[in-house]
Amino acid sequence: MALCANGSGTEKLKPLVIAKSARPRCFGKTFDPSTYVDYRNNKKAWMTAVVFDDWLQQFDRRMRRANRRVVLLLDNASSHKVGGASLTHVRLKFLPPNTTAHIQPMDAGIIRAFKAHYKKSLVEHYLACVEADEPQKVDLRQSIRMIARAWDAITPTTITNCFRHTGIMPPLSRESEDPEEDMTLAELQALMRRLPAEESNGDSAIPPLSAAAYVDI
Repeated sequence: MALCANGSGTEKLKPLVIAKSARPRCFGKTFDPSTYVDYRNNKKAWMTAVVFDDWLQQFDRRMRRANRRVVLLLDNASSHKVGGASLTHVRLKFLPPNTTAHIQPMDAGIIRAFKAHYKKSLVEHYLACVEADEPQKVDLRQSIRMIARAWDAITPTTITNCFRHTGIMPPLSRESEDPEEDMTLAELQALMRRLPAEESNGDSAIPPLSAAAYVDI
């Protein structure tokens, strides 16, 4: 999956989720993943240049309709190298190699906060399974809902602080504090203590993440 937001935190694009099947059995007949995420599929559930180019063209059309011009910040993943993309309102800027962890805003704390919220939902689900004496499992339908809920929970303050931390946006004289992440992690730790020890590892259910960020110009 991939996350993207603007520097002020006022806009968070729907998470891009890539799976193997166009219509997994767990979706049933009525579940529409596009209600929650931007859903794509391919045989390996990978981000590919084809998937990224299609997403990028949609993003450019969205900015064109809003009459906005933006810079989209990307890491140097091979799938992001879209040759010949015709963009009118989006300018691509690639971060230097081996710098993503230092100057990509999403890696400056936004992804960490997202994972904390997602794990919290995951552990709550596992606890409900334990209480109902059911297997502790999560399917793609449930995961998509957790992804959307976790992304919605990220505040504009968290996003802006992470942009400022990387130096992409100018610092404030006094940075506003956002206790969201610490509170979520504390709640998560409390929930984890309630799970049986052998069942408490939910990391395997967290999808791999990539990220993009954009600023108006």
